[in-house]
Amino acid sequence: MTEVNEAIRAAQAAVNATHRGDKLWGMHVHNLSHQFLRQYHESGDANDLKEALQLAQDLVDESHEDDMGWPIYVGLLGILLGNRAEMTDDRSDIDEAIRRLDAAVNATPENNRRWPMHAHNLGVQYGRRHKRTGKREDLDDAIRISEAAVGATPQGNKYWPEYSNQLATVLGYKFHLTGDLADLEKAIQVSQTTMDLSPRNTPIYATLLQNLGDLLAFRSQRTGSVSDVLKATETLQEATNVMAKSNPTRHFILNSFGNRLAEKFVYTKAINDLDKAIQVTQEALEEAPQDHPSRANYLNNLGFHLGTRFNESGAVKDLDRSLDAIREAIRITPSDHSDITSYLQNLGDRLGAKFRLTGNVSLLEESIQAARTALERTPKDSAARPARLHNIGIRLWDRFGKSGSMSDLEEAIRLEQEAVDTTPQDHPQKPAYLNGLGLLFGSRYTKVGAISDLDRAVSFAREAVNGTAEKDANWITYANNLSNRIGLRYQRTEAMSDLNEAIHIAKIVVDATPPNHIDLAMHLQDLGHRYLNRYERLKSVDDLDQAIRYTTEAVEATDEDKPSWPIYLNSLGVLSRERFYNTRAMHDIDGAVYAAKCVLAVVLEDDSNWAMYAYNLGASLGDMFTKTLDEDELSEVIYWLREALHHSGSPIPIRIKAGKFLLEWCAAMSDWQGAYEAAKTSMSLVPKLTSRSLQNADKQFLLSQLVGLASDGAAMALKLTQDPLTALDLLEQGRGVVAATLEEMRTDVLDFQETHPELAQRFIDLRKELELALLRDSGLPETLRQPQTRSFYDMNSEADDLLTEIRSQPGFSDFLTTPNKEKLLDAAVNGPLVVVNVSEYRCDAILIEQDQILSLPLTHLRQDEVNERARSSDLSSRETLEWLWRAVASPVLSALGFTEPARDGHWPHIWWIPTGALSKMPLHAAGYHYGDTFETVLDRAMSSYSSSVRAVIHGRRHANPKILPTAPTQLLLVAMEKTPGLPEAAILPFATKEVEMLHELCQSMPLRPIQPTPRKQEIMSHMPNCRLFHFAGHGYTYNGDPSKSCLLLEDWSSDPLSVGLLSQMNLRKHAPFLAYLSACGTSQIKDARFIDESIHLISAYQLAGFRHVVGTLWDVNDELCVDMARITYEGMRDGGLTDESVCRGLHNATRELRSRWLNGQTSEDRATKTNGVSVTAEVSSTAAQSVDEDQLKQYRPVRDIQGEESVEEGIESLPWVPYIHFGV
Repeated sequence: MTEVNEAIRAAQAAVNATHRGDKLWGMHVHNLSHQFLRQYHESGDANDLKEALQLAQDLVDESHEDDMGWPIYVGLLGILLGNRAEMTDDRSDIDEAIRRLDAAVNATPENNRRWPMHAHNLGVQYGRRHKRTGKREDLDDAIRISEAAVGATPQGNKYWPEYSNQLATVLGYKFHLTGDLADLEKAIQVSQTTMDLSPRNTPIYATLLQNLGDLLAFRSQRTGSVSDVLKATETLQEATNVMAKSNPTRHFILNSFGNRLAEKFVYTKAINDLDKAIQVTQEALEEAPQDHPSRANYLNNLGFHLGTRFNESGAVKDLDRSLDAIREAIRITPSDHSDITSYLQNLGDRLGAKFRLTGNVSLLEESIQAARTALERTPKDSAARPARLHNIGIRLWDRFGKSGSMSDLEEAIRLEQEAVDTTPQDHPQKPAYLNGLGLLFGSRYTKVGAISDLDRAVSFAREAVNGTAEKDANWITYANNLSNRIGLRYQRTEAMSDLNEAIHIAKIVVDATPPNHIDLAMHLQDLGHRYLNRYERLKSVDDLDQAIRYTTEAVEATDEDKPSWPIYLNSLGVLSRERFYNTRAMHDIDGAVYAAKCVLAVVLEDDSNWAMYAYNLGASLGDMFTKTLDEDELSEVIYWLREALHHSGSPIPIRIKAGKFLLEWCAAMSDWQGAYEAAKTSMSLVPKLTSRSLQNADKQFLLSQLVGLASDGAAMALKLTQDPLTALDLLEQGRGVVAATLEEMRTDVLDFQETHPELAQRFIDLRKELELALLRDSGLPETLRQPQTRSFYDMNSEADDLLTEIRSQPGFSDFLTTPNKEKLLDAAVNGPLVVVNVSEYRCDAILIEQDQILSLPLTHLRQDEVNERARSSDLSSRETLEWLWRAVASPVLSALGFTEPARDGHWPHIWWIPTGALSKMPLHAAGYHYGDTFETVLDRAMSSYSSSVRAVIHGRRHANPKILPTAPTQLLLVAMEKTPGLPEAAILPFATKEVEMLHELCQSMPLRPIQPTPRKQEIMSHMPNCRLFHFAGHGYTYNGDPSKSCLLLEDWSSDPLSVGLLSQMNLRKHAPFLAYLSACGTSQIKDARFIDESIHLISAYQLAGFRHVVGTLWDVNDELCVDMARITYEGMRDGGLTDESVCRGLHNATRELRSRWLNGQTSEDRATKTNGVSVTAEVSSTAAQSVDEDQLKQYRPVRDIQGEESVEEGIESLPWVPYIHFGV
């Protein structure tokens, strides 16, 4: 018989020997109950606890509060209820235990030796209820009363270690709630002191070790300290050695030991640590009673460890066991238990892993629901909240990857941003959240196209890598993400420094990835993609071979049933097709087709990449056809490209790419209807391609993918003898989109406001919100930006819905759509509009007159000749002007009836709207200029230009306010004779003379000249108050990004007044009349990709609100600029500063200077033609410090001092040709 059995027998005999009314009866019952409690602690038998509870309850029921022993009796009942709560996790038991123990504490004087015991036990129950509910007030009570218990107990007291250990425990709880490291440091200090002052033979020594080890591990989780992890593991190892294997509470220590081993594995990567963690946690489960509430925690931990091992090895059985364990943990946990949020988070993680493994969407939906529930049940001030935010953010990102839903991506970004913002900078999990943000912003860039998102993605990814030690298991994941984001940025900017860095990092990642790592195949494929990028740039076959090698390894390392397999195989097919272009070997294109067909055989049609896969198959079959000439393959080409174009769930860019390719193949088969339908469908996607939230530079980059498509579509429509209005509609949809979207949000809603004031106000409010958001996302300093309260996606969605609602109102069906026939005819009120469409399939002029819209085939105009001439430097030669007359101007003027010279000063007015490379050419000067002929445009009509018909219509929405002599209007003048950063040869001596001439001329005009310091901020501050702006100086044309072109002010190199910035300005309410840009090439677009958008200095001033802009097609003579400006302004003066006077003034100036040239009066000027000074060759050190060298190489100076060197031998350049007018 054991000691406790004997004690129970003796106590039972004592109880039997006394009567209930006897004074000793209560003492004997209390003793008997206590002995059953002792036996329960030794045996773990719930019947012993039940017996003890029954005795204690009877004792309290038979006692009175004024009895001397009542505090002891009620305190024992509270302890027993707490023990049962520990076993059952029943909330009512915890509540009752607290009520009973609180009564014991209140009924016992604080100087009584039993008071600390009651206080300690009450603190334990408050701590337990906090763990159960997560309530802060329970934790505060637990700490307060535990501190009191420790303070009232001498350190030499045998119970002091237990009380002090409990205080350390609840202080650790506080750290988990607040995340405040000071709370954890205090807990560790208390725990360490308790260990130091407690003898090794104390009964709870193993528990003291466990608590200290756990607290050290918590500090490691917070700080990333490896020494804390190692010490924690050693401490728990000692705890398991100290505690007898027969102890029924040993499972607590085993569970903690398993957690510590798993944490150690994160740093050591020793798989035996992880294996042992799983083994030890399994032992904890086996030793814990089946109905013990801690089993749920052990199951969750086991699931976590198994999931970690799956991440390392890819063993699916580990992932399945992990899910089973976590699901069981959730099943046996009360729904209101605070721990369930951790279990749900773990479940969401593992379900996400299973989804990525299988592609099963139902698993993803379950993971999102689990993550949402976990987040909803986590207090906003909880230290665990950032992890919950991150978890659901990544799950939503997974769903975005599957469905392409922008609402998922926007929510994920918002949640991940909150996780980053609420996590201390030194927290070990901060890099994980930063990496998540990098992934999300990278995805939004891919979907929407904002370079600012891509820059953020790179920045966050780099911060994650820099904040993580290379030996950390997560480093390779973060580094691979950084490589991908930098590689993506290279694809946008083509900066070789980005590509080289991306390859360098990707190679390190592959080398650092263990052979059996689950992400090895992904890292191999990503490295292969970087080599493909370099091959496309440098055309080194070695790079292509490397790309194929690594991508092949990725495919071979991936099971065919994995969702990533078709992604890698698709990449391999693309590479095989790329090699075919080099080798023309049949096996290469066979491999490309085979890979593409295999991919489509396994990918579901709801996959957001489906159109890409279908396009690749169509493209590969098309390449195969060029080798085999098999017409069956050609029909397959058409089929797959059409499927890709019409796949609504795929990204817009790949669908449009398929549409362009489909048009080409249909046209090759003379299937004009199919080609037209491809163009029409592609054009209908354009509004979805460029979000209103994008900066103009982003829009123009995305729209560069469309270049030529609108013109080809219009050509197809005309081949089908469609109404010219159909062709014109395609051109208006697919050209000048950037300008159209800006005009859309600046449109006047007065008419609509009268009939639908509520809708109009919503439109105005939303327009203002979008404008402020765009400014916030621009390059403005943070201090000047407006706070953004909701996402661009939400604003765009609302705008789409609002436009749909407005267009449903009677009379407003065409609100902010391409112009209808009535508006087009009205646009010709002051003269015809001539749209010259250039396509490889045919060239036509579409003539818009007041009473009709006609198409005129231009049979002598060919796109290849236009492009060839546009690449040459003889655009102002007589030969070019004569060719333009034969190919374009003569047939157009004849069709319009302008066959004779103008009489009595009544000049017909033509608005030219050329497309493609023809927009670089001087249609206004076309003709035979010999002095004795009138076969010239200049002698039959005056000319203006526009980028689109819509631009003309938008410009005329407001009448031109008359400039009155009684109230002189402001003329803002800028002369840049000397430009900082340019060589001495770039000095423009006549720029100052030009402005001086205008000062004098203003005396005869209702103009008040003002000439501020020529710096960006000064000029911008005066623009809203000026009606006319005149600039004489240099400008830059930026090849790679037209939105960066600018006029050269004093601070051009550090703070340029760029096209992009001007386009964002809105001066319309000030009704600026004229911007005269006396600089070279202000309408130039060097890169053919951007030709359809007409983004240049002239259009920028139009978009800013100037009604008229005078500019140039190319380099102009410095001295000649003075005469051109003088004659133009004199004509404006004489014409009363009307709309017509601007074009007439420039027309008269051009004719007069032509006459001088023809009469030989400017022979000296003709001897000083273009000098072609090069900024990139000689830029001052000051400019080089402020502007990136690569950027400078994109720029060229304009309005050069002219000289013979730039003119090709035998070509006569006509200096009066390049001046042009854009306006109403």
